Parts: sequence; structure tokens; C-alpha cells
Amino acid sequence: MLSSTQLSIILALSISYAFVSAQSVANSTATAPTPTTGAGGLTAGLSPGCQAAAGGLLSTEFSSCANIIGLVSLISAQGGLIDPLSNWISGVCSASPCSSATLSTTSTSLNAGCGADIQKGVPSAIALNTVITNYNPIREMICTQ
Repeated sequence: MLSSTQLSIILALSISYAFVSAQSVANSTATAPTPTTGAGGLTAGLSPGCQAAAGGLLSTEFSSCANIIGLVSLISAQGGLIDPLSNWISGVCSASPCSSATLSTTSTSLNAGCGADIQKGVPSAIALNTVITNYNPIREMICTQ
């Protein structure tokens, strides 16, 4: 059973997810495919340089400590968000916390590849940057029981 804190997080993330999804639909064109499953969910709408930086996260320590695979499943979820969100939370909380060095390296790498996308307001780039820069408070909030 989810705690009231976790349910509040689910509600906040669901609202954010709905906003990001609406932005993605509004920004998409008929000729630009939008990946919705697998690692494509992580790179949807990103410039080629940002796609490379985001995809590169999958082979870093950050991938393990932040459960990036679970985050990709959450971002690319179709239908209900409760199961993918619960799985992501479970993965984050069962993993060893990310070190400050890992977070710093990850942030530097993402900003190098995605800085322009973040400035342009690309939802996927902003979401990734938000998870990285707010990792510690997010982890603290979702893993406190």
C-alpha cells in the first residue's frame, strides 16, 4: 500500500507528466516521429546532441542509482502511471544513493549535450535536468517511509 506522501508524489508527477505530454503533442509535427517506448521515451523530442547525452546516461553509474530504466518506463508509460511510478520508486530506493561526484559528472555531461534543449524548453530535457539537479531531495522524499 502506498503512503499518503507517495500518493501525493504520484499526483504531482501525474500532473507534471500530463503537462509534459501535452507540450510534446503541441510541439510535434506529422513528419517528426515521437518514440514512446524503450529508451526512445528518454530521448523524445531532443536534438541529436542531447539524444546522445541522454542515451549516454544509460551506461553510467547514475543509471543504476537513479533507476534510469524505471524512469524511461515511467516517461514512456501509456495508460496508468501508478505501476511504472511504483516500480521506479522501488528501484531508486533499493539502489545505493548516487554520490555527489556521480551527480556532478552527470549534470555536467547532460548540460554539455542538452543545454540548448533546456534553454528552448524541450520537456524531456527539462525533465532529465530536473531529476538530476533534484535527485537528493526527490530520493529523500520518495524513500522516506
